[in-house]
Amino acid sequence: ISCSLVGSEMCKETAYYLHWLDERLDGYEQLAAAYNGGIGNVRAWLADPAYSADGKTLIVENIPLDQTKRYVRKVMTFYEEYLARYPDISG
Repeated sequence: ISCSLVGSEMCKETAYYLHWLDERLDGYEQLAAAYNGGIGNVRAWLADPAYSADGKTLIVENIPLDQTKRYVRKVMTFYEEYLARYPDISG
């Protein structure tokens, strides 16, 4: 997030919210889904075998909110590209 584009207060609030989500969830896939679709939805999906086989990993293709499904795919694609470019960085 470029703070110069959105204003410093908005940037701080966004960073705080992402940190808050990160403390409550497990991994970037859950984090992206919660940021876009809401933490309550992610928790419900993780508890439902239709959306998570193990209660820990989302089945992204089964996320019922199309916008969130696309958002998670996009975030994870960029994350994988980042890791490919900078292999010494770990998440």
